[in-house]
Amino acid sequence: MKFVESNQPVGLDDEGLDGKFKSLTRMLKKNGESHRVIRYTESPSFDVVTADAKAMIFVEDFYIELVEDGHLTAKCPTVMLKHLLESGVVTVAKGTIGRVHDDARRAQALNSLRATLDVSIPDAIMLLSVSERQMNLEIASRLAEESPQKTLF
Repeated sequence: MKFVESNQPVGLDDEGLDGKFKSLTRMLKKNGESHRVIRYTESPSFDVVTADAKAMIFVEDFYIELVEDGHLTAKCPTVMLKHLLESGVVTVAKGTIGRVHDDARRAQALNSLRATLDVSIPDAIMLLSVSERQMNLEIASRLAEESPQKTLF
């Protein structure tokens, strides 16, 4: 998470929603903090909306336009996720937008690492990983801080 924060990823935020489009933003509360996110639709579960040929129209018309106009060139894959959510082609399960926002932030940070270091994402993850021994030592250290040993006297 330190790496993710240092990259300052935007997650599902859309900086283009400032100014006259500011009314289109939605807010998400997580751990007492407000986060601005794009418009999205909730449903009982994750879903691709096929009613009224919504997904088909997106794929056959809008996606082709995005590619031809260069909106996806050298962009993070989360750009497509934002388009799918905002257009309503994809809906998220009720209450999961916070997790999707966090996942998008992690994906953006890893994509940034891949782009700047020119390494694959699995290799980037290994670069940021610690050994199992180091992990166990860190966990033990944190547990010791949380519950100091009690004294009999």
